This record gives sequence, structure tokens and C-alpha cells, in this order.
Amino acid sequence: FTQFSLDHAADAVLWADDSTKFIYANEAACQSLGYTNEELLTLSIPDIAPHHDPVQFHKRLDQMKRGPAVTYESVHRRKDGTEFPIEVSVTYLEHDGRGYTCGIVRNITERKQIEQERLQALHDLQNIVETVPDFMFTLDLQGNMVKWNRRVEEVTGYSSKELLNMSALAFVPPEAAARTAAAIHRAFTEGYAELDGELLTKDRRLIPYHWTGALLKNLQGEPIGITGIGRDVTEKKRSEAALQQERQHLVEAQALAHLGSWDWDIDSGDVQGSDEQFRIFGHEPGRFAVKFDMFLASLHPDDHDRVLAAINDALLGTHPYDLEYRIVRPNGEVRSIHARGDVHRDETGHPIRMAGTVLDITERKQVERALHASEERWHLAVQGSNDGIWDWNIQTGAVFFSPRWKAMRGFEDHEISNHLDEWRSRIHPDDLDRVLQGVDAYLAKEAPEFSEEYRIQRKDGSYMWILDRGVALWTDDGTPCRMTGSESDISERKQALLLLAQQESLLRSILEAEPECVKRVAADGTLLQMNGAGLCFIETEFLEQVVGRSVYDLVAPEFLDQFRSMHEAVVLGAPQQLEFQIIGLKGTRRWMETHAVPLWNPIDHRVEHLAITRDITERKRAEESIRQNRTLLQSFVEHTPAAVAMLDRDLQYVAVSKRWYQDYRLAERDIIGLHHYDVFPEIRKMEQWQAIHRRCLAGETLRNEEDRICRKDGREDWLRWEIRPWIDESGMVGGIIMFTEVITARKQAEQALAEKTRELSDFVEHATVSMHWVGPDGVILWANQTELNLLGYSREEYIGRHIADFHVDKSVIQNILDRLSHDEPVQEYAARLRSKDGSIKDVIIDSSVLWKEGKFTHTRCFTRDVTERKEAEEAQRISEERFRAAYHNASVGISICDLTGRLQEVNQALCEMLGYPKEELLATDFQALTHPDDLASNLDRIRMLLAGTAVHQVFDKRYIKKDGTTVWAHMGLSVIRNHNGEPSHLLAMVHDITERKQAESRLRLTQFTIEHAADAVYWIDQTAQIVNVNEAASLMLGYSKDELCAMTVHDLNSDFQSDMWPGFWAETRQRKSVTFETFHRSKTGQLIPVEVSVNYLSYEGQELHCAFVRNITDRKNAQEELRRSKSQLTHILENSPVVVYARQVGDGWPITFITPNAYGLLGYTSVDLLSDPHRLDSLIHPDDERDLLASGMSQL
Repeated sequence: FTQFSLDHAADAVLWADDSTKFIYANEAACQSLGYTNEELLTLSIPDIAPHHDPVQFHKRLDQMKRGPAVTYESVHRRKDGTEFPIEVSVTYLEHDGRGYTCGIVRNITERKQIEQERLQALHDLQNIVETVPDFMFTLDLQGNMVKWNRRVEEVTGYSSKELLNMSALAFVPPEAAARTAAAIHRAFTEGYAELDGELLTKDRRLIPYHWTGALLKNLQGEPIGITGIGRDVTEKKRSEAALQQERQHLVEAQALAHLGSWDWDIDSGDVQGSDEQFRIFGHEPGRFAVKFDMFLASLHPDDHDRVLAAINDALLGTHPYDLEYRIVRPNGEVRSIHARGDVHRDETGHPIRMAGTVLDITERKQVERALHASEERWHLAVQGSNDGIWDWNIQTGAVFFSPRWKAMRGFEDHEISNHLDEWRSRIHPDDLDRVLQGVDAYLAKEAPEFSEEYRIQRKDGSYMWILDRGVALWTDDGTPCRMTGSESDISERKQALLLLAQQESLLRSILEAEPECVKRVAADGTLLQMNGAGLCFIETEFLEQVVGRSVYDLVAPEFLDQFRSMHEAVVLGAPQQLEFQIIGLKGTRRWMETHAVPLWNPIDHRVEHLAITRDITERKRAEESIRQNRTLLQSFVEHTPAAVAMLDRDLQYVAVSKRWYQDYRLAERDIIGLHHYDVFPEIRKMEQWQAIHRRCLAGETLRNEEDRICRKDGREDWLRWEIRPWIDESGMVGGIIMFTEVITARKQAEQALAEKTRELSDFVEHATVSMHWVGPDGVILWANQTELNLLGYSREEYIGRHIADFHVDKSVIQNILDRLSHDEPVQEYAARLRSKDGSIKDVIIDSSVLWKEGKFTHTRCFTRDVTERKEAEEAQRISEERFRAAYHNASVGISICDLTGRLQEVNQALCEMLGYPKEELLATDFQALTHPDDLASNLDRIRMLLAGTAVHQVFDKRYIKKDGTTVWAHMGLSVIRNHNGEPSHLLAMVHDITERKQAESRLRLTQFTIEHAADAVYWIDQTAQIVNVNEAASLMLGYSKDELCAMTVHDLNSDFQSDMWPGFWAETRQRKSVTFETFHRSKTGQLIPVEVSVNYLSYEGQELHCAFVRNITDRKNAQEELRRSKSQLTHILENSPVVVYARQVGDGWPITFITPNAYGLLGYTSVDLLSDPHRLDSLIHPDDERDLLASGMSQL
């Protein structure tokens, strides 16, 4: 926020480094100097300071280094070459080891003009006082001389040394001393005194003089002396004669100025008027006597009552008579006049006469009306837009384009003429007719407004989008006469709309690529939207064929009620799931499974049904097949020649084969529905069998080729059995199937053989390599357990089936069988096998044929599982591809270097960041690219990584670019290890953070600058509460920061009452910045004059005032001294009995000053004489003109 306050401050803020080059400029600095920020930052102080003195600058710099800030006045030069005065407060700052000068610059053009005018006025007054022929002086409270003009020395003969502190009574004869002392006393007590007497000179001469004296006060109203004027009245009679002559000149001047005078006798109603008075009212001078009623009759009817009211107010004494009104001459011509008058009263206060002047201001009023029309056009243009402004006079065809309008098209102001074709010719051809029709429709009042978005061609040939808005004026008969408007650049908004359309298109593409049906359904069941997969399900290619139709029409009748209930529940807000059938438009039935959720549509503010629906027809068919297979299985079990029993999940018999009854001597019993443990009670004591049953019910298939079991009657049998779960139509385990074979006899016969073959069998079965035999017909004859485990099949499921059933690639197994049938061994043959669970196994096959008597007996096939190796290889390939894609396309720099620092690989982002081609970058090492000040710490971090004390290093560092400039980077560094786990390379991820570092440095410098600025800075919230201040504010007022932040504006300025704050806040919010002078009260109670520059800021939703406050005590003291001197001189001149005036030398010799008593002496007011530089000349008698001119030239 501090940075925001500085950027938007009303005062210009400039930072320069020790070389005087600018490193920062805020918006106000750019605006005041006419440069862009980029241009200004290429300049230095001498570029904008035409009177820059390096020696004086460094003296000030040394002064600032040793002490506080320095404030002085100077001159700045704008980009266009114009110069303007400034007041700059400069602070020297040291930050991050570097020195900076921070200047807060205030344009004081207006103030300097005022000061210059004051100084000039004072200088003129001093010159006048010195040149007037009167005796002018100032007395102190004791009546002694303290100031006088040159005329005093000339007339009295005393020197300035003799005059200082001389008593006023020394200039009069002794007999006049008492009368003179009394006059001085009256001046002190009554404020004014006059005296006719004589002046006593040093050589004792007496000169007749008329004395006037007036009390002189300071700003606090306290008497500090008397200003006096003494006039030699020897020439009084000559002056009176001259005055008569001047009166005649006044009459002539009235005629020239169209200024008439009048005098109204209230009781008689007679009105005496000057000749010009008659002419103004349209009458021949002196032709008839004028009555007050005749004056009233000449008033414009609309102004009659207002004039009478003004006269009555003047007679009553409530308001002076000073107003403008209209009169109607006898010929019907209406004239505007400005009248003024004074009321003369008798001793009782009753008005007896009224006299004044009338000034014909008709021409001025016409000019004002023309000016008003011009301003109206401008305000209308501003109302149309804040951007490029245009103004079209429809009746004349003249058009005006603002410089901004031309700049938007890439042209300078002088490059485009103000012609309508300049606008029309640059409109995009596809938009031209539409825009012109829009203008015509608006001017014809067929459209309520003119507002068009269209493309225009820029100077470089490119097109930009603009928003063109305009308003028009129509004459009384409805004819358009003028149209004014503005253009706004909306290219970015158009680009944003295009991006939004592309994103919508992408979303639609994703929906269309979805393999399952995605649809939206309205609350009434109307289909609103469906993707391509859904259209395929309902057997149509065109969305238009089904959108707007009821989705219920597609639901099979027997499922309609369920679907309708589900849909209604979704619309009410409950997600639903349902399996049902649909009937496609071509009659095909499909089983569907839908998952539906409520969807709030923000466009029409309604709830819709959004569903993802998949085709489960094949699953349903599979379930039906399972059900049929179960029935078939029950039949199979019952009639199979083996001992088979089918039990449900509760181990109750569902089906048994006849052989089961026979083997277990159960022929006389019906065991269907009985529990297996009730039929074989001994199992209740056999935990191992119960565990087998539980495992099989959990989904396992268990078997035993030889298992000993002890019967309840004590007999011992050997069994061969297999127990496997059977699956019901729901896909769940429905129970178990038990295959058993009593092999007691065979077991006894095989025991001997089994012992001999056990070792070989164990070796083959548990070999690390899968093995099998395949007959000449491709049927599997044998497989070891390793192969069965590999593919997940039981021996019974696997052996006896054709080997091709397990090969993914049919052509591969066919090729193998063809080669083997031709006695060609197969070695290292890659193939893919499908496991029972559907997974694919990558294998390497070696196979040969066992031939007996020339006949193909079976193959001898060895299969090695290489799935994991293949998966690892594929995963590595994908990983490498992803890494390469990320590496080369990353927005951050990436590099790989060896342990010496030599770069082995770099991406394009790093090349662009450092400014090197890839080939040059790979020919160097990171040490050469690293800033020397950062190299040692970087090498330490690398050593830590290589030593294993750190896994990853993240840090900021500096690089040296190819052009020698420095770039800041945020680096992540890690170690790449080889297969032995040893470090082999270093991987670096490099983010360019130069802009962030520069911004952070600027921000720190901004905060430091504000805190140490010479001007006090306050941040104030909307309640007038001070929320923050800088160090200068505390120093100026003697408060701590915490004390100031607990105060309000009213605490600093008691004259600024709390009820004034809302209005001031609103004014500042509208004007954005306000500068004014006021007083702040310090902690000691001292009132300090200050100049306050307040900026209204709105930052991240927070509204604040940022006020820069400058102590102007020295300036105010100088102004007060200037004011006091001017006041004294003015007071002297205003009380002078003679008319004093000043003329500018050359160029017509205009009058620049004349005392107010001109009217009493010459018959003209000072305003009349100043408004006409030659009027005074016309008052000079022709016989005296030559002598007056000669006198003036001799003075020069």
C-alpha cells in the first residue's frame, strides 16, 4: 500500500542514484514532465533541470549527508521544452550499501506567479511612493519618523540619517506644534486625521501643506504607527481647474466605454442622465426630460420585477444596487446592461436620491453565450467517453477528432486530417454497412442510442476492436445538427470472449469423446442435450431428431414407472441410480445403468436431471448365462459318473451325484437339504476340513490328490478331492462343489512309485521356469505348477485345452506350432499369454519336439515370465518421454551438468533466460555463469549435496547473462545418481525472479524513502482517523508515531470540525487530489503553518487519504513581510490627496496602477482608467502633452 500511495501521490516523486540517473518516477512526475515512465528512467537530473549546477548540487548533497533534508526552489524542463518552477524537498538515503537522492517535487507555477505579482506590485508601489510629488512618511507610536519617501528629503533638506527618529513636530513652526500634536493624537484614537498647515524646512522655509494621517495596524489589529501624507497645496487651484477638465474627459470616456451615469431624485421622480445614458436606452441625448416611470417602461418584461426588487433592497439598505438586466429600446432592440448605484440619505437615514452608472454589456453577453455553446459541446463529448473523442457537425460536415482518437489508430495528431472519410475508410469491410446503418437509424430516431462494436484498421495494418458510442443534437424541427461521441478500445474483452468460446468448444469435445451416454433432461422429462455415445445407444446420428422430445418415449414400458419415479426424485434434489431397458429408434432393446444427479442451471434458474448412463446389456446376458449354467450344473452333478456334491453357502446339499451315494454308502438316505456335517458328523471334530470349507466359501479353489480320512466307523480311506466355489447369478459365491474320488487301492499301489518319482516331480513342479507339453493337435498334455501359477489356472482348467486358447496373438502360436511340426526348434521366442484373471503375461518361449518312431509325440516347452521386465522397460520409456517433454517445454530453466560443473543438457527456457544459444551454453560451465559474489556459497551447497548431508537445495542466486547484465534466479538443485547409487550429475530447476527482486528492492526503498522523507506523510481513513505516519510527521509536531496514530485530523487542526469531514471526504473523492494551506498544532501547542497535498486512494477495497504535509513557516514569514510592506505602501497611497499612477514603458505605455481617489479628482474610477490605457492621455490638456512627455523621458 505504501508503494501504491507513492505511485499515485499528487506530488511528483523522483529517485536518483549517485550518478544522478533516475531509478524511479511516479505517475505525477511523468505527467508533469510529459515523459512516459520508461523514457524518464533513461534520463538523469541534468536532463530535466536546465539550470543544474554540479558544484552546487554536490554541496547540497554533502549538506544532506551530514544533516536533514534540503528544500529549495528550482526549474524543471518538460519533454516539449517548456519550463516551470518547482519546489523540491530532497532527502539523501543509503539503502543496501548504495546512496540515493529522493526528491518530492511540487509544481509552484501558480504560487510563483502570485509571489511575482505581489513582488511586482510591491516594487511598483515602492517606485510610486518614491516618484510621487507628495511628502510621504510613517511615524512610530512615539510620533517619530521611521520611513519616508525621497520627496521628504528633497523638500525638507534633511539627510536620511538626520530624518531617522526625528519627531514629527520638528517639521512645523512652534505655534503649530500643539495643533499638530492634537491631529496626531486623533489619528491614533480615531484612526484618521487631517490638518491644513505649513511645513518647516531645514533652512527654515515655510511651505503651505495639507496633511493627512491614518492609523497603521499589524495583522493582530494592534496599532504600530501612523502613515502620513503631506501635500504642497500651492498648486491647488491649478489642480481644481485640471479637475474640471478631467470631468469633461470623463464624459468622453463614458461614450467610448458605453458607460452612462444617472441621478434619480426619489421624491420628484426626475432622472438626470449623461449623454451616454440616453444613447444606451436608444434616445437622443437631452431630447426630453426623463421620469422614473419611463425607466421602468424600458425594462424587459421578464426582468421588470427583479429590477424593482433590487431597487427596493437598495433603498431599504439590505443589499447594494448592483445587477444585470435587459432593456427594450424604442425600436424593439433588446440590450443587456450592468447597473450600479448608491443611495444618498438625509440626516434621518431617509433615502432622498440615488445615483449610479449603467454599462452596455450586450456584446459581452453574446460572447458568453458563444462560450457556453462551446463548453456544452465539450461536456457532451466527455459524457460520451473517456477515450477517443469525436465531434461531427452534421449540417456543415465538419468533424473533429481528438488526439487520443488518432493515437488509438497509431497516428500522431498531424497525420490525420479532420475529415469524415478518415473514420469511414478505416472500418473493417465486414463491419462497415452495419456501422453506417446504426448511425442512420439513430439519427432517424429509429434506434434509442448509437453504440456499436466494430473493427478499425490501425496505421500498421492491424485491426483493433472498439466500442463506439455517440449522442446527437436535433433542431426544433427534428433535423440532426450535431453528433458527438467517444471510442473505447475493447480488444482485450473480445479476445477474452474468443477464449471463452474455445473453452466451451473444448468442453463439448470432451463430452463427445466420453464413451458413455451423458445427457441433460428438463424437469418435465424433455431431453435437452446428449453426447454422441448416447445418440448411438438410441440409434440416431442427429441430436435434432431427439432434442425437445420426452425421454420417457425411449424407456421400455415395463420400466417406465421406475424411471419416472427416479427422475422426479432427482429433480427434487436426490441423486439416484437405476437399471432399466430402453428401446432405440430402430427397435433395439438395451439394458442401461444410469447414475443421475440434480443440476442447477444458472441460465434459466431451474433444476435439471444430469445423468451418465452405460450400456450393461452384455453384463445382463452374462448374468442370465450364469443362471442357466447353474441349472445345467445341477443336472451335470446329479448325472456325472464321479462323486460330486453341490452345497449352498450353509453347506446344505443342493445336488449330489449317484457316485457320491455309492462311494459314501448313502444310497438309503435322501441327503438333499441336509447339512454336510450332519451327514458326516466326524467333520465337526476336524478343524482342518472346516477351514477348507470356509476358504472355499470365501472364493478359493482347493484340491488334494491324496487325502487320508478316518471314518466314524474307524475305517481309513484315501481320497482325491477338489473343492471350488460356485457363482450365482448375482456374481457372488453361492456355495461349493466337492469332487471326490476314493483312491485307497490306487494309493496303496502308487506309494512305492510315488516315493521314487517324488524328487523329480517336486523339481519339475516347482521349477523357476514354466513347463508344459503340447500334443501335435495343439492340446496341452501337461503343465507344471509353475506354469499353472503363472496363468492362474488349475491343472484341470488348463490341461486338455488347446494352447491357442491362452495365447493373445493367434498368429504367434500358429507360427510356433508350424516350426515345431517341421522339427525346427524355437528359441527366445517372445509371446503374450492371457491369464485366468484376464491379465497379459509377456513371456519368452523355448521349445522342441519329442519324436517317437518318427511321430510327433509332444512338445517340450519352457516358458519364462518377463512381464515385470517388460513393464519396467515400458514404464522407463514412458517416464523418459514425459521427462523429455516436460524438460524441453518447461517455462522454467532446466539444466543437467556433470560433477565438475560442465553443462551437459539445457532447455530452451534457460537459453532464453541467459541470452545464449544452446551450443554456446553447452560449451561452458555453471561457474562461469554464476555471479562472482554467489559462487562460493553455491559450491558449498553442491558439496553438501554430494556428501549426502542434504537431499535438495533451494536458494536464490544471480547469473551473468551473455550481455553482461545480471539476472536473479530461484534455484532448486538435486543430485542424479547412477545404478550404484553414486552421484553422477546435478539437476537444476531455475526460475527467473529478476522482476520480483527488483520489485522487492523498490518496495524496500519506497518504504525507506517515505519513512525518511522531509515532508510529513499521513494516511487517514474515512472517519478522519490517522492510521499511519512517517518519521517527519513525528518530528514536525513532537508526537510519537503511536500518539499520532491514536489521533484524528481534528486533533491536529481544531478549526477543522468533525462535521466538516464528510463534505471534505466527498470533495477529495471526486477531485482525487486537493492542495491547501492550514495550521497544525504541535504537542507543545504551537501552531505551525503547513501546505497539505491530499490524495484520495482506493487500494484493494480500502479507501484512504494520503496527505503530504510541508512546513511553510519560512515562506509564510516572507509572505507576511511582503504583505506588511505592501499594506503600508498601499495605505499611504490610498490616503494620498493626489492621484498617483504608474505606467509601463513602451507598447502604448499602459497604466498599471492608479490610486482609488482618481474618481474624486478626475471623475473616473480607477477601474475605468485601468480598462482603457489611453483614457488618461485623453484627459491631458493639449498644451501640456509635450511638457509631460518631455518630463517622462527625462526621468527615463
